[in-house]
Amino acid sequence: MKTRFTLLSIALMAVVAGCKDSGKENDGGIDIGQEIKVPVVLNSSVADLKTSWFSGDKIRVFSDKSSESTILQTSGTGSNVDFEGKSIAGDVFYAFYPSSTDVLCDGSSLKFTVPSSISGDVAESFPMAGYGNLTEGFVFNYALAPIAVTVNGNTHVMSLKIEAKDTSGNPADMSGEALVTFNGTEPSVKVQGGETIQFEINKMVTGSATFYIYAPAGSYKTMAVTLEDAEGVCVTEEINDAVLSISRACQVMISHSSRINLSAEGLSNCYVVSAAGNYKFNAKKVDGTPLTGSAADYLWTSVECNWTPVDDGYTYVTGAVEPMNPEWVISDVEYDQEKGEISFNASGNVGNAVIALYSEASGIRQIIWTWHIWATGISLDQMKVEHWQSKHLVNEDKELTWLDRNVGALNTMNTDNAGILGTQYQWGRKDPFPGANSIGVGTLKEGSTTTFNGGFGVTESEPFTTATMPWKVNEAFAADFSYLPDVDHTVADMARIPMTMTNTGGNWASDITVDMWGDGLAPFDTWKGWAMYNDIADEKETYETTRKAAVGKSNQDPCPPGYRVPTCEELWNSFAGWIANGYTDHWGDNISTGRSKRNYGRMIHSYTDPENIKTRIPCDGYREGGKLVKVGEAAYYWASTVDPVNYANGKLYGFRWLVGSNLRIEGCGSTAIARPVRCIAIY
Repeated sequence: MKTRFTLLSIALMAVVAGCKDSGKENDGGIDIGQEIKVPVVLNSSVADLKTSWFSGDKIRVFSDKSSESTILQTSGTGSNVDFEGKSIAGDVFYAFYPSSTDVLCDGSSLKFTVPSSISGDVAESFPMAGYGNLTEGFVFNYALAPIAVTVNGNTHVMSLKIEAKDTSGNPADMSGEALVTFNGTEPSVKVQGGETIQFEINKMVTGSATFYIYAPAGSYKTMAVTLEDAEGVCVTEEINDAVLSISRACQVMISHSSRINLSAEGLSNCYVVSAAGNYKFNAKKVDGTPLTGSAADYLWTSVECNWTPVDDGYTYVTGAVEPMNPEWVISDVEYDQEKGEISFNASGNVGNAVIALYSEASGIRQIIWTWHIWATGISLDQMKVEHWQSKHLVNEDKELTWLDRNVGALNTMNTDNAGILGTQYQWGRKDPFPGANSIGVGTLKEGSTTTFNGGFGVTESEPFTTATMPWKVNEAFAADFSYLPDVDHTVADMARIPMTMTNTGGNWASDITVDMWGDGLAPFDTWKGWAMYNDIADEKETYETTRKAAVGKSNQDPCPPGYRVPTCEELWNSFAGWIANGYTDHWGDNISTGRSKRNYGRMIHSYTDPENIKTRIPCDGYREGGKLVKVGEAAYYWASTVDPVNYANGKLYGFRWLVGSNLRIEGCGSTAIARPVRCIAIY
């Protein structure tokens, strides 16, 4: 490190060589307040913590002669980059990261506070201290010792607390006022004031996860890390003769499993289960309204299937494995009326299941509310497509976060894989209907390399039959999937028959409102309004003043916690593009896509990062009159927005997202039609 430091000083000489002699107050000949460029080395040895400076990072610099500090900022990326800012007086300089931390300098040491309670991920804000000067630069090291706590099991980690005893057996100070001195470039920290540090984690663990915390470096007779779960249960792991160092992470392992509260991350009608284990959720609507009943049980569930792979990645389901196992996804559903909680065990198999809270009289079960359990095999965090940007989003300096799959999808393996299709929903309704077990396989038109022959999509002749993914219904409810036309029900009525599709005048209920999924009226009735408003001043002004943003999750929202049904604007800005005759080419290069070799499904790439940020859009078709239509041939994705023209005429229509030979937004399709949903993160 010493040799590297000398090389940094040589590199900096060219930067400061032109400084004037008058007004010099620094040993290196730098004027006070002068713009400077200082090399800074990040000496980090723990891969999961901050190992690189990133553009925008800031450090706060102090000296032995100035009562003031200065902020330096970098536009580079790497472990050895230049930071820029204004100089201050001094011969010896100290620095600290993060720059926002309250730090003081007495001319020979730094002082900061180690809180007794710390929230959030410490990986990117780990306290680091630097030593050097404005001519040779700085070397940064951790100010505190990293501790890697690996939790094995299934549990909801609320907090991790650390405490220790010094070599004499007395309680050691872990938090409080910290004094930083330097031995060369390496910081030494002494802390006084508090005997514990508690890190507020609030994260679910399914299988294994590692959390980084910190404490003062040194030798301890014993060190104890205590995990507290969401049930208030505490588990402590104690290490004898512990040595904490700023140069490496101390490894601590805690094994613990408890019932995971899925509602801890937000109330929802859909909960994601990523692994086998014990789970529970609050029997409440999204808005917090408590629900009460006699008991809870599964209503219907996915079952084990026979999957048949074909060439080019085309995979479909030939049928269920017999006898069908009702516990393939979940089992042991229970309802605790006193606590208002529903609990169940998850098998770890991927699939979908619905749990019903019900009351019972004379042996007849009356459904009160239902929840979709989406067993994915991976967590919500692992399904994120973060930093999504189309050309239009870049122009507006925006980015969005989407899920990488449709609600209910079993995988994202290939656009031609039936597991990518997911469940389907009538517009404004929370209750899932099973999707297709196969996709259509098209052929290219003669003489064409880009266009398919149409009419190859999978279609059912009867509702919920040959093309539907296998399921098993709980016969104790005396119900199955069905279609009832011309039945005049209210939204409340439909909550009691979640496996029934109805259609009266194009609607599934008589009292559907525009905000069933949290949005409202769209500013335009056709795709042309969305495409043209940027070019016409009057339309742009109208758009800006009349559009309605999403208001969060509604009681009918079918997405998991932290996500909601997207607005039409969000779908358009993220994915739409159309260049065919008679349409606009305004968004022709909005996104880059690659179409499936076998059907109309697409792989869509982010405009700014096409190599790494991408998502698959399968052609789910839709369910009309209970029958699956055009599966593999076209995709129609619901938005939360409704068409103002059709709504004004007495019918409530949702916008559709058509993925066929194009990607566009259109205002059509009745609420009685069931289509897939792709969820967007709430922001």
